[in-house]
Amino acid sequence: MNIAILHPKKIEFWLLLFFLLRIPSITHPPLEKSHNWRQSTGLMVARNYDKPNSSFAYPTINETGERQGVIGMEFPILYYTHHLVAQVFGYQHWYGRLINLIITTLGLFFFYRLLQLHLSDKQAFYATLILLCSIWLSFSRKTMPDTPSIALMLMGVYYGIRYCKGQKPMHLLLYFLLATLGALVKIPAIVYFSVLAVPFFQNWKKNYLLGIASLISIAIVGYWYFVWNVHIAETYGNWYNQGMTLKEGFLELTNNLNATLKKFYWSSFYSYVFFALFLLGIYFLKNHKKLLYAFVPVTLIFLAYMIKSGFFFHHHNYYIIPYVPVMATV
Repeated sequence: MNIAILHPKKIEFWLLLFFLLRIPSITHPPLEKSHNWRQSTGLMVARNYDKPNSSFAYPTINETGERQGVIGMEFPILYYTHHLVAQVFGYQHWYGRLINLIITTLGLFFFYRLLQLHLSDKQAFYATLILLCSIWLSFSRKTMPDTPSIALMLMGVYYGIRYCKGQKPMHLLLYFLLATLGALVKIPAIVYFSVLAVPFFQNWKKNYLLGIASLISIAIVGYWYFVWNVHIAETYGNWYNQGMTLKEGFLELTNNLNATLKKFYWSSFYSYVFFALFLLGIYFLKNHKKLLYAFVPVTLIFLAYMIKSGFFFHHHNYYIIPYVPVMATV
């Protein structure tokens, strides 16, 4: 290891430190007050892959009564990876937490590298520290797909922008694989496809392969969530959350406005000061046009996601996770 990265002025130092700080409790059972149910659902899927005749595309849980436990859900690659690790080392519930922590830590590093392409090293450094200490701090060590999905997408966007700059086929391939996987792991990550809109349209003739790759990626994600999962729900009779209609979602958010806004001013950073700095940062975006061009479409698409989520957005604090990297940057 290069000893230089262990200097406190290096982002690698802080990523490694925060990674190690969370390791001692990684083996604890998911007994925290919130989201133990959500982690337990993922653990059921991971454990059930060990049963005879199990199949990756048919994730199974144990809380459906007399019905078969096959359920439509996010792309279960994290739970299947948990299963594969268990095949080698024997089953332990905490593998999923460690897998999440590894992926999310790598995602934070790529977030830093992504910002370095458009901001100073100092700005990228502090934005990454802010994200590291946000709601991501706790959720990056849970058996849940929210932070790893965005982490994978940030990796993909980094390589997508690198492709626009250098036209290297390997960067395009990495963009396609990581971005597709990120959005499959949990669909809100799809909002970050819009970050590539400006570099794509600046020279679409040169970057047309990026556009094709993005459309294929979105089609794959759409098939999993809106075709396959619907088929699973209809076949096995188990509930699958497709959100609400836009009208229902809008009314749900406006009728619960304080709970909705709380996801921004409290759940994101658990700090009124950081939210105030976010609002102040929006004013200064006028001095960073490249960031502004990314901020506007991501925010608008995230707003549509909020409305589609409706009740679930204002009810669950982790629904703000996809937008926190934007807030940290601003």
